[in-house]
Amino acid sequence: MRLKAWKKHRVNLEHPASPDDEVLRSCNGFLEAWRAKNYGVLGSFFPSIVNMSPGTLAGQARELYSPHPIEEYEIEEIDRPAAAVALARIRLRFQNESWSAAIRFSRFDGADPAAEWEPDAWKVIGYGVDPFTDIKGAKPKG
Repeated sequence: MRLKAWKKHRVNLEHPASPDDEVLRSCNGFLEAWRAKNYGVLGSFFPSIVNMSPGTLAGQARELYSPHPIEEYEIEEIDRPAAAVALARIRLRFQNESWSAAIRFSRFDGADPAAEWEPDAWKVIGYGVDPFTDIKGAKPKG
């Protein structure tokens, strides 16, 4: 019943309605961990489909993200095309470089997708590629 009533929409970034506030907090948490080079927290945003340990996820985060530091970020928009999916367009900056990335978040309950009214957390899908690729076609240096 809830799934039939759910409608795709854009998140109001100034005044997000619940449960959109949760995806906005997750997006900010992911970006802040990246900016701060906190690879343990950053890895916690990666889905652990094959039950990787937190240490393994942190190592993956360090390997993937340390060559691509960011100093600033701005969430430009978040679209909600489905109850378990959010697509964020982010402006990222490091020194004299900037790029816009399309970062997809999906809600997971363990290894299974979960709608926003089910327990668990938002995870970054395509975390090894999408954050580093400029949606305008150029890849940032790193």
